[in-house]
Amino acid sequence: RILDAPHEMQILLMLGVALVLENVALMVWGPDSRRVSTTYALSTFWLGPIVFDLPKVATFGLALALALGLYLFLKKTDLGRMIRAASDNQIGALLVGTDILKVFTLAFGIGAACVGAAGSLMTPFLPFSPSTGLFFTVTSFNIVIIGGMGSFLGAFVGGLLVGVSESLGAVILVPSLKEIGSFLKAYLDERLRDPETRGLHSSAVFREARAAIVNAQTPVELGRAAEDFLRSNRRRSEELRQHLADPTHHSPPAQR
Repeated sequence: RILDAPHEMQILLMLGVALVLENVALMVWGPDSRRVSTTYALSTFWLGPIVFDLPKVATFGLALALALGLYLFLKKTDLGRMIRAASDNQIGALLVGTDILKVFTLAFGIGAACVGAAGSLMTPFLPFSPSTGLFFTVTSFNIVIIGGMGSFLGAFVGGLLVGVSESLGAVILVPSLKEIGSFLKAYLDERLRDPETRGLHSSAVFREARAAIVNAQTPVELGRAAEDFLRSNRRRSEELRQHLADPTHHSPPAQR
């Protein structure tokens, strides 16, 4: 079963499913970009000296509401607690009677619903085609690097930082180079972590794997880069764990 496989195998499987769905969409609807026409697509309003784009403001507000709803669901409901328990410790969740398979199915459905809601919210101002998802997949990897794996608040803050940095990058530099700010933020975030973990995140293997994710051009390349990234992260994490378990340690593990 794929649930018993390493995380990188699960990621590769879903990237393969995404590739299949993308090509099916290409065969059915073609490669041309589509756009949803709305009555408020070009509407703006002023707030003091600042002009706001109504579709983007409405999208931001609805996204905040959805994020708040998801956060309250995970924190305040029994199902949310089950999802967090199964994510943190599957064996512990099984011991207290949690049905892991049903929880994973529910979590997958919630994730798919969130992706569908995000895509729907962006349609009034963003043309879309079957290949649009690759850009956002790479951006989501960047957000996870900045916010931290498994952290809801970290992902939220990371998404805001990436959005602001790309907007400023488009103004200060040129639109084609707007991602430089977010990638630089991810790099500095890894470099400036706790010195105890600096040996993990500044390793040459880790940097090369992360650069491969950033430079991936196709879902296949992205899948391979993700596999290398997770493999190097797991190996260096084990080295750090062994180092910290040594009571005589005084410095971070040597970088390779």
